[in-house]
Amino acid sequence: MSARPPEHDWFEKAEQDLEMAYRAMSAGIPLPAMACYHCQQCAEKYLKGFLVSRSVEFRPVHDLDSFPIDLSHDESAFGNDRSH
Repeated sequence: MSARPPEHDWFEKAEQDLEMAYRAMSAGIPLPAMACYHCQQCAEKYLKGFLVSRSVEFRPVHDLDSFPIDLSHDESAFGNDRSH
């Protein structure tokens, strides 16, 4: 049995945040601020998982401006479809 890739933990947490965002909007009284918060958290955790998958070191903070993000050399990781 092979070990799980280290980014898997980040992706799993991201999916939980996404689920919470859906739940916040499908509650009896929708909670859009909470949905937005969990969507931001989901994006942040997917980004951290991506950085881990590329062996890019980062400080474990909630400040996306502090992330070492220059992915121009790695655009293939996101695909080439620029129609969106």
